[in-house]
Amino acid sequence: MSKNRILMIGSGEEVSLPKLKKYSEESDFVIAVDGGLNHLDKVSITPDIIIGDLDSVDKDILEKYPNVEIMRFNRDKELTDYDLALEYAFSLKPKRVYMFGSMGSFLDHSLANIIISEKYSEHNEGLQIITANATAYYIYKSSSIENMEGRRVSLFALMTATKLHLEGFQYEFKKSSLMPLEFSISNVINSNSARISFKSGIFLVILFDEGF
Repeated sequence: MSKNRILMIGSGEEVSLPKLKKYSEESDFVIAVDGGLNHLDKVSITPDIIIGDLDSVDKDILEKYPNVEIMRFNRDKELTDYDLALEYAFSLKPKRVYMFGSMGSFLDHSLANIIISEKYSEHNEGLQIITANATAYYIYKSSSIENMEGRRVSLFALMTATKLHLEGFQYEFKKSSLMPLEFSISNVINSNSARISFKSGIFLVILFDEGF
C-alpha cells in the first residue's frame, strides 16, 4: 500500500491549526504521533493511525476514536515515537511527508526530531517540517526557490559544504565553504527564482511564511 502525501503530527506546541487543516486536505493519509491526536481533535480531523506509547495523548480524546488503528509501543524503547512514526510513514513510499508538531518547548526533543527527519529525508526529499511560521526541509544538491520573493530564509550546513553560491538573495554569503553547523541566517529572497548552488554538502533550509 503506497500513499502519495502523508501528514503526521506530534504533540509539539508549534502548530498552526489553519495550516494543519489546509495540509490535511491535501493529504491522503494522516498519522497521529501520540499527543498529536490532541491537535487533530481541535480541527475535527480523524487520523488513519495513531502511533506511540500514548503517554502524552489526552485519554478522553483517545476514547473518541475507538475505530482508529493504534500502533502502541512501550515507553522503554530505543526509538522515539517520532522515529517510529517516520519509519512507518516511509514504509508507505510517499512522495510527500508533512511533519507537524515536531517543534516545542523541549529543546532536546526538537533537536532530536530535526536529526531524525534528516535521516529519512536523505531517501526522500519530499519531507517538510511545518511549524507555525515556517517550512523547513533538507537539500542535498543545488536547488531553486521559486515565487517566494520577499520571504526570509536561513540555511544551516549539516555537513561540510563546498563551492556554495547564492543567487537571487539580498545578501551574498561570502564564504564558499562551510563547516558543519555554520549558517547563513535571516537572508531575504529578492527574486522570483532564487538559487542555492553547491558542489557537496547537506543544508537545512528554513523558509519563513509571509510577514515573519
